[in-house]
Amino acid sequence: MKYSIFICLLIVFVACQKQEKPASDNYLPVVESWKVAKEADTVTIKVHGVTRPKRKVELAFQLAGVIQKVPVELGDIVLENQILASLEDKDLQLQLQRAQQHFALSQSRLAKIQSKARKERLQFAKSKLLAAQKNYQLAQKVYEAKVDLAHSQIISSLNIDELRTSAEVAYEHLKMAQQEKVILEKGASPKEVDVTKQEMGLAQVDINIIQQKLEYTTLHSPFPGVVSSVLVEKGQFVHVGKKVFLIEDFSKIKIETAVPETQVKYVKLGQKAKVVVESISTEPFWGTVSYLSANTDPMTRTFTLEIAMENHSLLLRGGMFAFIELVIANPRPRILLPLKSLKKDEKGMHVMVLKNLSPKGFATAQRQNIKTGKLSRSFIEVTQGLSDGDLVVTNGHHYIQTGEKVRNSRARNSSYD
Repeated sequence: MKYSIFICLLIVFVACQKQEKPASDNYLPVVESWKVAKEADTVTIKVHGVTRPKRKVELAFQLAGVIQKVPVELGDIVLENQILASLEDKDLQLQLQRAQQHFALSQSRLAKIQSKARKERLQFAKSKLLAAQKNYQLAQKVYEAKVDLAHSQIISSLNIDELRTSAEVAYEHLKMAQQEKVILEKGASPKEVDVTKQEMGLAQVDINIIQQKLEYTTLHSPFPGVVSSVLVEKGQFVHVGKKVFLIEDFSKIKIETAVPETQVKYVKLGQKAKVVVESISTEPFWGTVSYLSANTDPMTRTFTLEIAMENHSLLLRGGMFAFIELVIANPRPRILLPLKSLKKDEKGMHVMVLKNLSPKGFATAQRQNIKTGKLSRSFIEVTQGLSDGDLVVTNGHHYIQTGEKVRNSRARNSSYD
């Protein structure tokens, strides 16, 4: 009887043992894992700034005077070289006419003295010289004849003196006629020509100065842009250098901001930047890094950065607040793990990895010591201890020990976005 009872209890015990294994699988610790893979990480730099025009210029007259007209108004879009305002120029126009007349007279005088003698003038000079020669010869003969009579005391010595004077005058006229003929044949002297040329040069300088002043009476826009300030009215007297206009070029926009010195190594000229101006639209604009300062600000430990963008539609204006994102790829592939997967004890930093994973998700947990690098958002770089394809436990790792069997409910691929 006792033997029969023992046999029955043994059968029940064996049956219970056969059902124990499936029951233990159902109660294995459930974990989640992260599949390790080296990937090129990205660095996102988020900053903010204020929009500025590509360029701006304050304009002033270089000449004092009274405003004659102002054909533009505040807010107008102007073209390059478009007239913005002009001064009265009547006095300058009169000065220009006088200088031009002076130049014309000097030019005419130079042409006259440089030209050869005309045929009729030269012929007249020759005739005049011939007449002077005859006159002198006649006076000389009369004088000589009277001298003989004076010796015979037929005429007085007073008459001889008069005749001698007449002969001398006739001789001077002959010399003058000879010189006039020579001058007409040779033209003016070099000194006379040089003096006249100098007069012409001074007259031309006066003309150039007045013309330059006349150009200063008109103010033009140096480039296409928007009239952002008008500080003058018709009839107003303005002084030299007084600011009267502000022109801003919004065809391109620049945004000045700053990046910390810890992130400046990622920034390069020409990199693309995403810009959001919420007062205009939530849709981003795209620009490029156009300037990066060479030195850091000693107070803020930041570097000045400028973003340039096209603004063909002129939606953007100056002073708008903008959010900027620079997304930069890290050229060195690395392993990143979620911070929550790390464990630390007296032996150092480690993680739990899954080994011998079965098709049904059963695996063995194993401790893996690691070395870590820099933080990146909610991830940390692993520099040693892991390889591509390793499964790192991210949930449930605090409740398991090395060598313990577990069931992997989900394996996520690495993604750092």
